[in-house]
Amino acid sequence: MPDPDTHDGVVDALMGHGRRLLNVALAPELLRLRRLVISEAVRFPELGSAFYEGGPRKAIAELANALQRWTTCGLLVLDEPLVAATQFSWLVLGEPINRAMFFGNAHLSASEQQRHLVQSVRVVLAAYGRSPAAD
Repeated sequence: MPDPDTHDGVVDALMGHGRRLLNVALAPELLRLRRLVISEAVRFPELGSAFYEGGPRKAIAELANALQRWTTCGLLVLDEPLVAATQFSWLVLGEPINRAMFFGNAHLSASEQQRHLVQSVRVVLAAYGRSPAAD
């Protein structure tokens, strides 16, 4: 992820990251794999662990690193970047993944995706952002 130097840059970076998360997580082949792994995780815990470590955990850790850099340069105010990264990821993915897993419909229109991402970014910046006037 690019390192922004303004509040608007943080918004753009989070929007882009959220869009990438949705595009990857809602890909039909990944949804099929997710369903399979979840269904077999009790019998094959190493399968669930490998899926989690190589996907969700890795993505969250990379976002946490970016959030820490942005905090260090004064764009965010947070003490636990891993918590903030996890929260953002769940805000972005929670409802779309649940809808896809329970109803099989993973499609978000461009306007639905934009609205969803804007709200997710707003929540995270309300908790951890600095005022745009501080830039």
